[in-house]
Amino acid sequence: MAYAIMGKYPPGGRYIVYASSRKEPLQKILDADPGLGTIEEMDFGFDISGIDQFYSVNLRIMPEYEQYSCDGGEYYLDYETAAKRETTPEELTAPDTPPTVYEVVTIKVVK
Repeated sequence: MAYAIMGKYPPGGRYIVYASSRKEPLQKILDADPGLGTIEEMDFGFDISGIDQFYSVNLRIMPEYEQYSCDGGEYYLDYETAAKRETTPEELTAPDTPPTVYEVVTIKVVK
């Protein structure tokens, strides 16, 4: 298990700000900036201790629908694998682009 600071976008968007294998480093960050979000226990599917960052594939609703980025629950150690799930620039500019797209976000691991 690990921990993450989860930020929130209205209405209903959630995203990871920082992650750590321990709760204490995240609490120090929140003490300095309480508006970042809340600490939640997370299972990323791999051990994050000993790494500096990993990648999350977030679900993003297009701005014209007045929604925001949301953690998609898919986490990867390498960018190349995560990028396979990302919506391509060609798909974004297509006339039939769905309102939901996928974006890769780098998550910083705090020690």
